[in-house]
Amino acid sequence: MRNLFFVAALMLPMLAMAMGTTQTVEFKVNGNCGGCKAAIENAAKIEGVAKAEWSVETKLLSLTYCTETVDINDVYQKIADAGYSSEKLEATGAPDCGNTEVQSNCGSDTEKKETTVRTNTGGGC
Repeated sequence: MRNLFFVAALMLPMLAMAMGTTQTVEFKVNGNCGGCKAAIENAAKIEGVAKAEWSVETKLLSLTYCTETVDINDVYQKIADAGYSSEKLEATGAPDCGNTEVQSNCGSDTEKKETTVRTNTGGGC
């Protein structure tokens, strides 16, 4: 029994490293409505992204992703391709949020905000 605990104690750090590292970042993405929220979150949810949640009030996207499989620049590009500017990239097309009354203003604000980063090791990605 003692040998089992010893082996488990040796294996635990290796298992945590194999599970990968998740990172949570927050950054500004421009938009104005619930339709923007859905479009931004859908654009950000590429393979390896565990969570993408955008706030209409703060204009901040909270993104949790696996650092081993996701290049954060790919997420910025997908958001820009969906028609939304972020602190790193300008929109490459017109946003299609489905709200024709505010759509002309959606995704066009260019105010910048620093990215906030939180890192968790052993997140299981």
